[in-house]
Amino acid sequence: MSAIRIRENYPISDNQFIGTHSFINAKDSMGGVVPVPIYEANSIYGLNQLVGYAKFINRDYGYVCYRGECRLHPTLKPSLYRHSQKLANANNKICEHINKIRKDAALRSELNLDDFGDNQEKYVVEGMLQHYGVPTRFVDVVDNLWVALWMGQYACEVKTNVKTKVPYAHYFKRALPNVEFDKLAVKIYEQWKTVDDYPSCSISTSDIASIIDGVYPNGIKESDLYQYIILLAIPYSDKRVSKGITVSKTHVLVDLRQALPSIFLRPHAQHGLVVRKRVGNSTGIEQYDLATDVIGIVRIRLDKASNWLGDGILLTQENLFPAPAYDIGYDVLLNRRDLFTKSSYAITRYY
Repeated sequence: MSAIRIRENYPISDNQFIGTHSFINAKDSMGGVVPVPIYEANSIYGLNQLVGYAKFINRDYGYVCYRGECRLHPTLKPSLYRHSQKLANANNKICEHINKIRKDAALRSELNLDDFGDNQEKYVVEGMLQHYGVPTRFVDVVDNLWVALWMGQYACEVKTNVKTKVPYAHYFKRALPNVEFDKLAVKIYEQWKTVDDYPSCSISTSDIASIIDGVYPNGIKESDLYQYIILLAIPYSDKRVSKGITVSKTHVLVDLRQALPSIFLRPHAQHGLVVRKRVGNSTGIEQYDLATDVIGIVRIRLDKASNWLGDGILLTQENLFPAPAYDIGYDVLLNRRDLFTKSSYAITRYY
C-alpha cells in the first residue's frame, strides 16, 4: 500500500486548486516527476476540511503530519544533506556523534536512555539533536496545525553576537506590507479626490509600479504573500509503537513528547515529531528525500494566517522556543561544550 495524494481540482469547501509543485526526487516508477497538488485555503473551515480529507484518504496507510514553510523548495532533504555531497562522510560523522552521547553517563541519565533498546536509543538521540538545531537525517514535522501555521508565518534569521561571536537565531513575523499599501491608497486619494468620477478612475500604472518597487525591489514573489503547509503521509508501524517510536520498513517517526523527558521542554511546547527514511545500502542523498511522502500542499495568504493565529502567548517564540531557564534540557546541552563546540554540532541559540 502506498500513500494517496490529494486529487487535483477536487471540490473541497473554501479551498481553491491553484496548481502543482514538483519535487525533483519525487518520481514515479517510470522516472517521471510526480506533481503535488496545491490548494489555497480561504477560511479556517476550509483548512480543517482539507487536512481532514488528507487524513481520511490515508487512514489505512498511515499518519498525516504537517510542516510549515515560508516558501516551496525543490527537495525535502534532511538538514544533514543540504550542504553535503558526500553521503558516507555525513552519515559517519552523525553516527559517531550519536555514539559519543550514548556513552556519556550524564546525558544517558538526562535522556533516560536506559529505557530504550539499542536502535531506539539511536533514534531518540538523533531526534533530540535534530530538534535542538544539529543537522541530522531527520526532518521536523508536527501534528498540530497551529504550530505548522506559525512556522510558515515566521521566518528565521541568524545574527552573530558582536562580543561573543556566537550566532543566534531569531524568528520574525512575515506580513503583507500594509503600511506601504496604505501610503499607496493615500497617494491615489490625493491625486484623484477632485475628479468627478473618483473613485472609479485609477492611479497611473507608473505610479503604482514605483511604489511597489520601493516595497519589493526584487519584484513580488509568491512567497512574499503566502505561507505553505506541507502534508506528509508516514506509514504506520509494522510492530507495536514503543515509547513514541514508530518504525516501519521504510520510515522512522519519533514523537519527541513521548520519547524525551519533559525537562527537554521545546519539543513538548511545539508538539514536535521528527521523521526520516530507513535506507539500507544507501547509494545517494536523494534516497533520504522526504518529498516522496508529500501528499498535498496548502497555501494560505499571510494576512489570513495571521488573523487565524491571533496574538496569544502560546504562539510566540517565547513559548515555542523556551529559554534555558525554563527548558532545563536545553540548558544541559548548551553547557556541554565538550560535545557541542564544533559548528557542525552546535546547539542553536535563540534571542
